[in-house]
Amino acid sequence: MALRKERKAMKKFWKNKKFRYGSLSVAFTAAVVVLIILVNAVFTLLASHYHWYIDTTEEQLYTLSDTSKALLDEIFKEGADGKTVFDGKLTMTFLQEKDKIEDSQLENAGDFYLKMVHSLALDYAAHYPDHIELKYVDMYAHPGELAEYRKKGLDSMNPDMVIFDNNEGIFRGISYVNFFYYDSSVSSTVPVSFYGEHKITATILSLCSRQYIAYVTEGHGEDELGQTFTDLLESCGYTLKKVNLRTAEGLETMIYEDRPRLIIVNNPKVEFSGMNETAGRKETVVLKKMLDGDYTDSENKAYASLLLFADPDSGCANTNLNAVMNEWGLIVNSTAADKIREDLSETEGKNDATLFRPAYETDPSSFTLSLVKKLAGIDNYLTVMNGAGTIKVTDVSASNQQISNGTILKCSSGAQNDKGSAAGSAVLALSLRENIFGDYAKYNYVIACADTSFVSDEYLGNGAYANETLMVNILRATTNERESNLGTTAIEMKDFSYETNVSGVSFRRKQTFLVFMAVVLPAAILGVGVWVYVRRKNK
Repeated sequence: MALRKERKAMKKFWKNKKFRYGSLSVAFTAAVVVLIILVNAVFTLLASHYHWYIDTTEEQLYTLSDTSKALLDEIFKEGADGKTVFDGKLTMTFLQEKDKIEDSQLENAGDFYLKMVHSLALDYAAHYPDHIELKYVDMYAHPGELAEYRKKGLDSMNPDMVIFDNNEGIFRGISYVNFFYYDSSVSSTVPVSFYGEHKITATILSLCSRQYIAYVTEGHGEDELGQTFTDLLESCGYTLKKVNLRTAEGLETMIYEDRPRLIIVNNPKVEFSGMNETAGRKETVVLKKMLDGDYTDSENKAYASLLLFADPDSGCANTNLNAVMNEWGLIVNSTAADKIREDLSETEGKNDATLFRPAYETDPSSFTLSLVKKLAGIDNYLTVMNGAGTIKVTDVSASNQQISNGTILKCSSGAQNDKGSAAGSAVLALSLRENIFGDYAKYNYVIACADTSFVSDEYLGNGAYANETLMVNILRATTNERESNLGTTAIEMKDFSYETNVSGVSFRRKQTFLVFMAVVLPAAILGVGVWVYVRRKNK
């Protein structure tokens, strides 16, 4: 009898409407929770694989600009002939595990800076998955995977380095500090601008684009190019080749085959042979022919550009070389530049009072303005020189309408208080020639710098100075023979601040997001649950 009553009570319990509705609610809630977990897991995997990410930083720190895309499309996308410049795959190897990089917190500055570089690198890989791949190697746990790089000279590896490898025998290791700009007047350890996009794009182009030949003249007591400048030239797509224009055998054939895009003359002490030479090859004639494209086929001429660095006490002595430069409206004088902007001898720990910063060209009518306009807009981001001469810039359009010239950097006693003063002599100048070729034009350049220290390791490799950025703008122009806008290849630095936008989401947006996820969403779910419960109870 008792057993029958117990069974009847159990049957009544299972048939109870409250129990059935309650069980249904619990089951529904459990199913929703499981579904959310599954959706979150799947979405996380897909987002990680396809880089589904919204860059909410004000400066778009982690997003490729249209400028970078246009440059990389030239080497990764198929051309009219159905071929690509680079059909392989470049790897960017981070020397830490991916999880460790992504878990880096703001409090650990060095690791967080690397995380910024990594976040941007993900966008490169997402845009060009067939040509760019990210790899992760813990250099301490798996040193053997990096042995090949050590054998080939990359000895100073550290966990904050990124190795770019085109997998065709050429690679480059770059520390995270080189992806940022440091304003020494503010802090030597805390960067103020993110230089990552410029650095990554330039490195990829140098490893994957067509390589151009740059002749470096010798035989006149020229200074050796510094390692930093050599690396910069290579990063802009140049392969360097030393050439003695007077004694090299088979010179004309070599020029025809190399099609050199650039000739670098670095502070010659001995005169170039000229038209008055009675014996031997006339070097200035060779220079002029390369500038005029005379060593190449008439239907596909290759016009070389000339880059001259000359201290005032040596460059002006080369009368034959100056005769070539004069045809382009540029001559290096023996006159020392007036001291300009500020004396850096104290702040730089120097005793040489000739260390100074030139003023940028700001004349809106000057075609060279595009080289420096963006630089001039950044406070304290200036170039530095140590004892420059001056350059005489002459308008030669009357005798050659194809040539335009202008000042890039100049001296002015008033430049310290008046950035961009119109007065003053040039210390860095450029001439451009438009060579009409069929239905389009090809461009080449002659650039004169009245100071060899401008591209020294000390100044070119210092992120506090704009020397490198300006030289990259100039060199990129020389590699693009069909582009007259010198500023199109310049990629802007992106300012950032810890308190506003170094993370993918600003702190304020993070707080809003957390409030929504922790309070609003649960409250909404609870409210729906209560509404369902009350409605079912009243049925």
